[in-house]
Amino acid sequence: MTLLRSLLIVALFAAGTGAAQTAATARVAGRVVDAATGEPIAGARVSLGWADAQRPALPPRPLIASTNADGVFLIGDVPAGRWRLIAEKTGFYLAGGGARAPIVVVAAARVAAPDIRLDRGGTISGRLTDGGNPASDLTVTAVQSTRGPNGTFARPIGRGSAETNDLGEFRLAGLPPGEYYVVAQLRPAPGIQRNEAPSRTILVPTYYPGVTDLAIAAPVTVTRGGTTQYVDFQMLVEASYQVSGVAVDTNGQPAAGAIVQLFPTAGISNGWSPRGTAESDGTFRIVNVPSGTYRVVAAIPVRNGSSTSVTLKPIPGVSPPEVTVSGAHVAGVQVIARRP
Repeated sequence: MTLLRSLLIVALFAAGTGAAQTAATARVAGRVVDAATGEPIAGARVSLGWADAQRPALPPRPLIASTNADGVFLIGDVPAGRWRLIAEKTGFYLAGGGARAPIVVVAAARVAAPDIRLDRGGTISGRLTDGGNPASDLTVTAVQSTRGPNGTFARPIGRGSAETNDLGEFRLAGLPPGEYYVVAQLRPAPGIQRNEAPSRTILVPTYYPGVTDLAIAAPVTVTRGGTTQYVDFQMLVEASYQVSGVAVDTNGQPAAGAIVQLFPTAGISNGWSPRGTAESDGTFRIVNVPSGTYRVVAAIPVRNGSSTSVTLKPIPGVSPPEVTVSGAHVAGVQVIARRP
């Protein structure tokens, strides 16, 4: 198999499949194979990402390629530097825990990368309802968590997500074998969400088989290549409240237009969370907030041409305020907004 791999990659280099290359850049070729059988995996998406904190010169195009019928890929026009190879294929995951040593690329070189081994994952499928009706357009995540010495669970880490369709159905594929907890929640809004209309109730993150507390959720076992079916449950609804206050910049001036977001201190870390936009005088009001404890983070958006982006992270050296919502609205919160 090693000889076959070498011949395939040499042939690919010689053929010059159209991957661009300049005198100052390199080509990277390799194969993606099934970790269990060694057979080539066609149609895998392979990309290069920088391995060091300092980014090399930006390439003129994305460093992405797909594998052919022999599992072989070729990426051209790669700047010199240390790069990580990433391979993705629906239904598979990176074998060996996901860690791969970076490859070193020098100018005008032809680099033959070690085989990338993907393993076939398992699948969780099920259906969500809301008051007996299909719960569509929700994000469902398979998370893993460990129980600490005091019996409490560590913050769950998402391992795979999917959206529910119009029938409330979901399918989480390519999961490494193991034990998971399945949680469903509102889907994060794309882009910069402006103030929304208030509602008396809101769907809250719900774990299978229909609870809000991870400690009493039912685990779901995933096996290699198998499908765990009928993970069906109903979403839970709670009363919603408002959090209001003022956002200021680092000089203490009103942070007009700042995005203010509430990040739960417990539960899944990469899901939906309430947010709002500060008015011209810096005042903000965030509606549809379920009970819980939140970190309040604010940032001033950056406009670049026709697009707008915002970095919602705490300011280095500044502890974000925390608020606890419990059966009533919360007012008088002051938060410092991160500047672009």
